[in-house]
Amino acid sequence: MSTSASCPTCGVSSKRVHSLYERMLADTAIAGRSSYVVLQVRRFLCSNTDCERRTFVEQVDGLTKAYARTTPLLREILEKITLALAGRAGSRLASTLGVSRRALSLIDKYSGAAILAQSATRYRQAVHFQAAALVAVISRQTANR
Repeated sequence: MSTSASCPTCGVSSKRVHSLYERMLADTAIAGRSSYVVLQVRRFLCSNTDCERRTFVEQVDGLTKAYARTTPLLREILEKITLALAGRAGSRLASTLGVSRRALSLIDKYSGAAILAQSATRYRQAVHFQAAALVAVISRQTANR
């Protein structure tokens, strides 16, 4: 465990600890039950007097991001479920897999974007099919001349 952390705004390293608090991240299910990673993190005071941020929280590399409520692995799983199924079907699958209710809100958050992404993909496929059909028609016409 390091004794200092860098301010995300100005980049200045600080050793002055403001406080400690517990942070809970939803993680992938274990044996069909929701699981959480509970961390004790430190809030630091920024050493730079010109910095607009007075305090900041240390981040654990590869595990936490500012304001994140899930682990990167669970977030990736939920994003894949959302892109594949979206909406209610995605929520049902995630519930069956034992994903916590708090993490399920991510599916609701991303389902609109997923539906748009699916629509865009279907549109591109339709345009590609139509273009291929048009090329086939034109090549047949030039071959018959």
